[in-house]
Amino acid sequence: MKAPFDLFFGVAARDENAVAGARKPYPYQQVLAEREMGSLLLNVPTGLGKTAAVVLAWLYQLLQGKENCPRRFVYCLPMRALVEQTVEEIRNWLKHLSERKAELGLGSDDHATACLEWLAEHSPIVLMGGEDKEAMRDWDLYPEKPAILVGTQDMLISRTLNRGYGMSRYRWPMHYAYLNNDCLWCLDEVQLMDVTVETSAQLNAFRQKLGVMKNTYTWWMSATLDDERLKTVDHREQAVALQKSKLELSAEEKQLPAVVKRLTAPKPLKKAAVALNKDSEESYAKNLAQFILDEHKSESLTLVIVNRVKRAQEIFKELEKLLEKARKSGSKYGETKTALLHSRFREIDRKVQMDVLQDENIPDKIVVSTQVVEAGINCSARTMIIELAPWSSLVQRFGRCNRDGKYADATVHWVDVTDEDALPYSEDEFQKAREELNQLETVALDIIAGIKVKEKELIRPVIRKKDFVDLFDTTADICGNDLDVSRYIRGGDENKDAFVFWRDDTDGEGFPGSMKSCIRKELCWVKISRLREFLKEDKNKNQPVYAWDLLDEKWHVADSKDVNPGMTYLLRRSAGGYSKKYGWTKEAKDCLDKEDCEKDTDADADFSEKGYSSDNLGTKWISLKDHTADVLEKTEALCGQLNFSEKEKKLFEKIALWHDVGKAHDAFQTMLSPEESQAGTIWAKSPKSAPRSNHGSLRRYFRHELASALAWLELGGSMESDGSMNETDASLIAYIIAAHHGKVRLSIRSLPEEQGEGGKRVARGVQDGDTFRVEIDGGIIGNATMDLSLMELGESEKGKKSWLARMLALRDSADIGPLHLAYLEAVFRSADMFASREETKPANAES
Repeated sequence: MKAPFDLFFGVAARDENAVAGARKPYPYQQVLAEREMGSLLLNVPTGLGKTAAVVLAWLYQLLQGKENCPRRFVYCLPMRALVEQTVEEIRNWLKHLSERKAELGLGSDDHATACLEWLAEHSPIVLMGGEDKEAMRDWDLYPEKPAILVGTQDMLISRTLNRGYGMSRYRWPMHYAYLNNDCLWCLDEVQLMDVTVETSAQLNAFRQKLGVMKNTYTWWMSATLDDERLKTVDHREQAVALQKSKLELSAEEKQLPAVVKRLTAPKPLKKAAVALNKDSEESYAKNLAQFILDEHKSESLTLVIVNRVKRAQEIFKELEKLLEKARKSGSKYGETKTALLHSRFREIDRKVQMDVLQDENIPDKIVVSTQVVEAGINCSARTMIIELAPWSSLVQRFGRCNRDGKYADATVHWVDVTDEDALPYSEDEFQKAREELNQLETVALDIIAGIKVKEKELIRPVIRKKDFVDLFDTTADICGNDLDVSRYIRGGDENKDAFVFWRDDTDGEGFPGSMKSCIRKELCWVKISRLREFLKEDKNKNQPVYAWDLLDEKWHVADSKDVNPGMTYLLRRSAGGYSKKYGWTKEAKDCLDKEDCEKDTDADADFSEKGYSSDNLGTKWISLKDHTADVLEKTEALCGQLNFSEKEKKLFEKIALWHDVGKAHDAFQTMLSPEESQAGTIWAKSPKSAPRSNHGSLRRYFRHELASALAWLELGGSMESDGSMNETDASLIAYIIAAHHGKVRLSIRSLPEEQGEGGKRVARGVQDGDTFRVEIDGGIIGNATMDLSLMELGESEKGKKSWLARMLALRDSADIGPLHLAYLEAVFRSADMFASREETKPANAES
């Protein structure tokens, strides 16, 4: 693509005069688009187009075919309220660029056009937990394609640590691989991200030290970040270099009329007559509601920001009472709309509230919110009423008032809050912010830009290299528990969330049984501490919370003490705790209506990874020979598109040929229950309608991929008579074969209730001494005998290295390492999953 960036930018922004050059990007946006790709700090005041700057800079370089430009752009945000707005903006930019390709000089068959058309159809992708029926959710099936992913720090950072919140644990390794390779990370409003700041710095260092297969960089964006926090133990040198090359507005840029208008927009500051202290606590909500109504100006937005969800709910309820009374008396407030915004709404309900804030056809409105509107939300209040908060948060709040200088009488009122009510902040942060506010008469951006308030020094947990490497293994411990990564994402239980959804429980005694999971719009994010309190209350003791059991493949009652961050839990509708109007309330009396608890909302989703024994068995009979050929074809195509070396291509050919040979095992073939007319063929898949024996009827938890890997180690490596197969290569092939469903990876051990016949070793349904016939490419290789001595520590009695020793050697190899290894694993999984999906499509379905 040869179009200059100013034209590209104007087209994306839908400026009809862009061809004539009437619309120009800010100079810093131009610099970013033309800058050599790499990690950087971007420090630009709010309201000056940072989102457009980073997204369009990456997209411009991608379409130009810059060699070191990553395929995936990851936009990481501190809170959910920002995600929907960002997604809508990106979607519009892609749409505008697609509609005007010709003006950008894009032909019908060039690479840039193909990238743009793919992105317009498949991006942006939202990572927010729960199932999403949109086809674009399966972005990880297309590592060769560009993608734009948008999500919160919880969703995204947990995936980089191989413990992805709100998703199947068996798909963790794929997201871990693809979000640590071939990505440009952009962390927006990082001053709100708590310990994620330090974690992101460490991740940037680990990618350099451990090595990646594809370039990955990080951009940190903020107007108020203390960039000293990026000087973590493994990231000091990189952080110093980033500080020296920081991208900021130039002196000339600050004199541009559009910038001056933003920076000098009037925002006089007043201290509110209402305060929150020990004496006013009981009457605070009512008094503040009255103050809000007194200060509200008709035909404009009044934005109220408080620090806690419960206070926001109480103030909103009092405001509703006052407005209802005013309407009945025929006052001027009759047309005033209201909305409540906080982080404890289901997506489907939060959108209703957000629409009120952002709908320009509703000019007269009062919105009561928490910190969710502090940053990134596109709104401009005429009147702002805010509770005292840390200085960095106040700066973000000021940015939501009179952004474009439209109002000459805009006003910011600040409400003093005593130390007793400082949570979720600290007394020290409050005092420093209070001292600054008491000296100010205005909070125009040009005034507050020069104020630097040093943050309280906190001791935050910093993930170390050993911790990160240990997270490569996704095998739960013998008690079924996983390493907790929440301390590297948000600090303290007060900031850690679980996901909750409700289903109606009035239709029988089988609740919840094997009821399927939820889709994203049903999820409510609840603080761990609040959920535990809810479950402990006497009125709720007979209302259990349910968690999905991956081994039994059904919901089971979870111990309230073991409610963990990032997990998804099911509650009965009758348990209450949620109001569509007010969000999570913790009150048993607040229940969703029956029709709001959708049944089988995910009936069309692919649940092949929901249980340990599950397999995507397809819609028709497919022989192992045909399936292997399909996977081989897709694997070869991917290797070429991703520019793999000739050696890697040969290794992947072996992996494709051997990956499913374990399906010839009697346990798998019996599970498929072929009809007599199908006998004599080794089958890879059978239609869902076919009679099928229970997975546990022959071997519970049987994993064909482990059988395949053991067969390869016995028969495959020994076939390379020319000496081209060394031990590392043989182990790499075995690992990827075993890991291609994410259920057998670094270690092998028996699962609960697994018992071998006559005391034989058994693991994942495979028993020591099992035999089956191996056919490769139509030829019989021989009979494979399962040797599970590899599951023991140390060398076996036959002198063979253990499975764990082989895999640790790969993970810890200086030439491979965890991120390189994970990427190879994920690429083959993508090929296999893609081939399986194509095989099961109806004949007339589009690819």
